[in-house]
Amino acid sequence: MQKQHQIPAEVAVTIEDLMEQSEYVNAVNFSSKQPQRSALFGRHRSLIHGRGLDFDQVRKYVRGDDVRYIDWKVTARTQKTHLKQYTEERERPVLLVINQSSSMFFGTTKNMKSVVAARLAAVVAHHIVKEKDRLGAIIFNDEEANLIRPKGGQKNLVQIMQKLAEVNQSLVYQTYMADNKTVLTNTMTALHQLKPVNHLIVFISDFLHYLPEVKSALASVSRHNDVVLFKVNDPMEFAMADEKWVLSQQELQLLYDSTKERLNKGYAEDTVERYQSFSDQMLKHGIPVLKFDTITPVQNQLSDYFK
Repeated sequence: MQKQHQIPAEVAVTIEDLMEQSEYVNAVNFSSKQPQRSALFGRHRSLIHGRGLDFDQVRKYVRGDDVRYIDWKVTARTQKTHLKQYTEERERPVLLVINQSSSMFFGTTKNMKSVVAARLAAVVAHHIVKEKDRLGAIIFNDEEANLIRPKGGQKNLVQIMQKLAEVNQSLVYQTYMADNKTVLTNTMTALHQLKPVNHLIVFISDFLHYLPEVKSALASVSRHNDVVLFKVNDPMEFAMADEKWVLSQQELQLLYDSTKERLNKGYAEDTVERYQSFSDQMLKHGIPVLKFDTITPVQNQLSDYFK
């Protein structure tokens, strides 16, 4: 790999940068006790179960059992004392699905979207490990999707951060750009290899084109898992600056004159409308969409959502 030490922090991350995000773990809260202003307030169940007890079965009372666990309804029905039996609740695996494809290597004001996505993932990852839950990741770019299966412990966290930094830095030298459907196919293939059930899955991406295939895939995954979307966007993706732009996607170029008020207003209104439609569709499947920009520090944005 080429030396990365001269790359500005706004353009690419390092493993040191990602490990330092541990100081912001308190900016995130996936527990059931969400503050009223939290973006996740009102959900029916905890995204991270924490340590507790799961109901197992009802059995007959035995002398010496804790009377606090007597099931009075079953006792009344059977006329014999019965007890609710519990087992220790297992931790809930958390999977981070992180977009580091070419569409994320974009930034007009401060940070690249890919950098913001990486730092968001790092803060969440440190929080999950602190809570002693299993953590896994799918880190994908234009060429492949890297699957790291959920495991507990610091060693697995470091492995994820190392791979994330490596893929993030490779964007600086990337010349290949895949179509969106190829990127989606690679990502979903990796997800199907894992076959997650009862996971918390955090997708971190720009969700730029709101493809029907993406919405369908997210809805499918949410049937057996809790899903949260972190949508990272550059300000110019919602409102063009008053200048003339040459837009390109390698093969074609377009001259866009955003100094024309009607054109710029139409662009902004259309962008907001499409985003709101996407957000509403996701909420119908119980998937909250949290929007992040490329200017404000990620820890501040996370705190705003979870405080």
